[in-house]
Amino acid sequence: MDDLKVPLLKPLDNNNKDIRIRTVKFKIGDIECASCATTIESVLGKLDGVKNATVSPIQGQAAVNYIPELINASLYVPPRRREAEQKHEIQMYRNQFFLSCLFSVPIFFFSMVLPMLPPYGNWLEYKVHNMLDVGMLLRWILCTPVQFIVGRRYSITYSKHLAASDCQQEKLLSKMETCP
Repeated sequence: MDDLKVPLLKPLDNNNKDIRIRTVKFKIGDIECASCATTIESVLGKLDGVKNATVSPIQGQAAVNYIPELINASLYVPPRRREAEQKHEIQMYRNQFFLSCLFSVPIFFFSMVLPMLPPYGNWLEYKVHNMLDVGMLLRWILCTPVQFIVGRRYSITYSKHLAASDCQQEKLLSKMETCP
């Protein structure tokens, strides 16, 4: 039973158009013995709505007669691992983009728009400590998450290459596209 390896079932055809009982054929690979075929037939035969199942190890096929009202014969094919990874990566980049926009738009507003409006831009020039004014403090507070959260991937890759004494900036930037 441990040697039983059945890959994902793939439908070949559905020729029987009878309303009450339908037959569907599946391609099955890597069945080498009759006992494996018998085991698969008995497992399929125990399902509700399945009338009978016939497995042919020589042809690598299984034919299942079933009643559509009693069983759901649709096959779920899970997304491939690479597709799931790509979706996760796209979602991660989308979240990073929105996070950087969340902090960058106010920086633009404080740096470019408010200083042009005299009644509103003057409060940005109030000194907090020595040469640090309110505008610089706000820009520093809003730039820090973008630098260290969104730019984390670049910073980690850059530090790894620096530790490997691969310090040429052109190589580091070109490797950013291929490094995880």
